[in-house]
Amino acid sequence: MSKRRLVAICSALLIISIFILRKKNYLFVDGRYTIQAQQQSGKKFKIIGAVVQLGLLGCNKNNWKEKEIRSDLEKSIKIFEKELGYSPKLFSYPFGEYSSILRKIVADLNFEFAFGQHSGVIDSSKNFLELPRFPINEKYGELKRFKSIIQTLPFPYEKITPENRYIERNENPPKVKIKFFKDLIDVKNITCYSNEGNIWRKSDIKFTNENELEILLKEKFKSERGRINCSLWVAKNRWRWLGIQYVIAEY
Repeated sequence: MSKRRLVAICSALLIISIFILRKKNYLFVDGRYTIQAQQQSGKKFKIIGAVVQLGLLGCNKNNWKEKEIRSDLEKSIKIFEKELGYSPKLFSYPFGEYSSILRKIVADLNFEFAFGQHSGVIDSSKNFLELPRFPINEKYGELKRFKSIIQTLPFPYEKITPENRYIERNENPPKVKIKFFKDLIDVKNITCYSNEGNIWRKSDIKFTNENELEILLKEKFKSERGRINCSLWVAKNRWRWLGIQYVIAEY
């Protein structure tokens, strides 16, 4: 499918969705807040959605306990099934934050795809339960940026460590390594930036071999989310893009 056709279809779907929501007087919001509003007000709201950020109402960085998370999600799925008549297959991690435990729970509950909030383009090398996405919102929704995003190419990789995206105090800064597929892409000109020290800066990198590198973080991540973005210029203003996001437990 051509990019022009894809953009046209997305635009048409957006227009149709807006028309339906206005016609039916529905409010389309984050699923978590709809459920929370129902519980607190005692009133019932119509829930609409294809990708719903379910549950985790009581979950925060200090309460990432497997039992509570699983219970919260199971409760949310039951509400979804009751209101819409089917069990959701798409999941969006709240604020893109997840750990190995949360990813396993999502898999156990039969979700087929789950999205983080690390930027990038989906390709066959990506884990279906930690898919990247580019945010399009009031802050990052300029047409120029959108045009740039749809020109962006995927950045296939074999493995990223640490695999657990939840970083404890004694693991900060993490020792981040990326292993690329051998003989697939020449990555020698890759550039990486991170928000280490809560300041976006170019990160030093060290190649351990021709298809594996280490990102040398000099400072701790000092905010809720530690981010790393790596890019590689291809040709004609097209870039490969790879984003990584870590949850920083101490913030």
